[in-house]
Amino acid sequence: MSSQVNKALEEIAAVEKILKPYEYQVIEARESLKDLAAIRELVNNPTRQNLVQSVEKLKTVENRVNRYKGYGPAEEALHHIATLKEMAKAYGL
Repeated sequence: MSSQVNKALEEIAAVEKILKPYEYQVIEARESLKDLAAIRELVNNPTRQNLVQSVEKLKTVENRVNRYKGYGPAEEALHHIATLKEMAKAYGL
């Protein structure tokens, strides 16, 4: 499980890195970075309840990023989000 946690944390970090340059220009980026920080905390303590909460927060981030679909950074972030969702799906979430 810890390797999966590490992989999830890497994917979260990748999305954060993509959104960080837009933090002060785009409110959705700022809000998403807050949610990603919360997701990181939840994933670091991977109880079933925490993972369910992290998936819900991830869906919120995905919805925000989808507003910018078609732009390179958004597409890259969506790719990492899709990876996280697939990982969650593998655990039955």
